[in-house]
Amino acid sequence: ASLSWHRQPSHWLRTLSYFLDLLLPPVVSLFKDQESRVRYYACEALYNICKIARAFSLRYFNQIFNGLCFLFKDVDVDVKNGAQLLDRLMKDIVSASDEFQIALFIPLLRERLADDNPYNRQLILGWIALLYSVPDIDVISFLPQYLSGLFDMLSDPQKDIRQQADFVLSELLKEIRTLKTGGRPATGSQNRSEPGSPAVPVSLGPMVDILVNQCTSSEKPPINRLTGLTWLYDFIDLGKTELLPFYALILGAVLHCISSDREDVIRDQAQKTNAALLELVKH
Repeated sequence: ASLSWHRQPSHWLRTLSYFLDLLLPPVVSLFKDQESRVRYYACEALYNICKIARAFSLRYFNQIFNGLCFLFKDVDVDVKNGAQLLDRLMKDIVSASDEFQIALFIPLLRERLADDNPYNRQLILGWIALLYSVPDIDVISFLPQYLSGLFDMLSDPQKDIRQQADFVLSELLKEIRTLKTGGRPATGSQNRSEPGSPAVPVSLGPMVDILVNQCTSSEKPPINRLTGLTWLYDFIDLGKTELLPFYALILGAVLHCISSDREDVIRDQAQKTNAALLELVKH
């Protein structure tokens, strides 16, 4: 008879939770084995464990995600295919569970964003998009911790990663605007509130330094400066006096782009942002 986790008695589930401590860590450790067959069968074993354990496996999510990062850049095609199946299963589990702890995942996410491997970047972007879409997972409160890493992906050599990073950043900015203007609660993109709901506190200040750096660094490509200016423009509209301590920083970034950038579209956005800042100061 097939095992279905939600049909098992509670004592069986408690037993499963206990034995996961014995089963799961050694399987994950085999993802680094020299033999591709071992890595493949370890991936298959973890898939079967998580398929039965479901939400109980989330206690080990960071270890599983770390393992996925190894498997996604594996040279063996079969191992990669197995990793993609495991990735889809874990996304299904997270989407259906209210036990995922985003606060425990963010430090690992931030660490992994420093890896410029294209397969890992696709994995990470896919997970950020997934977490944004899940009700009751608040990705915005932690955004200052991983925003810089997302901007770094805008300069990736691969076009599809640049486009995916740009899309994720655009969606996150829309989310911030929605929350600041009272569009819906801060827990998940699907829990739309009724029109006229109160705005949700979202702190913009911690992200200003990151955006200013995108606009002023000579090492950043034009898309980073343009995107940074777009975010600053929206922040001025949304934050108003909340951004008072950052006016000088924002103005410096805007003037830098106006005076030194060769791209017309960037200078135009900088002038638009400057006008918005001046209008705010007048009032």
